[in-house]
Amino acid sequence: VGFDGSYFTIPLPTTLTDGKLAVKRHRRGQQPKARHPANVSAQLYGAETLKDAPNGSLVIVTGGEFKRLLLVQMGFVAVSGTTGEGTFLPEWAESFRGKDFDGAILYDVDGKSEIGIQKVVDVLYPIVKTLRIVRLPLSGKADEKDINDYVRAGHTADDLRQLIASTEPVPAPEVRFPPLGADELSD
Repeated sequence: VGFDGSYFTIPLPTTLTDGKLAVKRHRRGQQPKARHPANVSAQLYGAETLKDAPNGSLVIVTGGEFKRLLLVQMGFVAVSGTTGEGTFLPEWAESFRGKDFDGAILYDVDGKSEIGIQKVVDVLYPIVKTLRIVRLPLSGKADEKDINDYVRAGHTADDLRQLIASTEPVPAPEVRFPPLGADELSD
């Protein structure tokens, strides 16, 4: 991670065809907010840390590389997509397989995250031991919507652990069977 005076730069876990490391660049308060390399697909930032995480670890899925870095700094195992909260690809499930992880989704509380949350649930529910959708107790306004704002308001890693523990796991999806046809009813 670096800063050149106008952009924050985050290395992505992939290399380009020319052998160079792919990077994503961020500018705070300006548009475009971030520049993702055009020739690099969405990545699961932090996926490599799941290999070394102990079985049964809590893994937080968050929306944004800086949010992921903050959570890691707070002592959590965390991952984030590199193209925003609306992307969580099915192939990312492989990073979670075989570890009996507990999952927590910690996206912004601004009301724009619901589609992304559902994508994470669809991909991870069949794989992780438990999955929780954690809603931070914030207003959802621009300066009160994410983990950065939660920490800035004085909350600690222990506060977040308690919030996660007090959040009910996502219930099992209701199984629906197609209606039986008349031919299936006869012996």
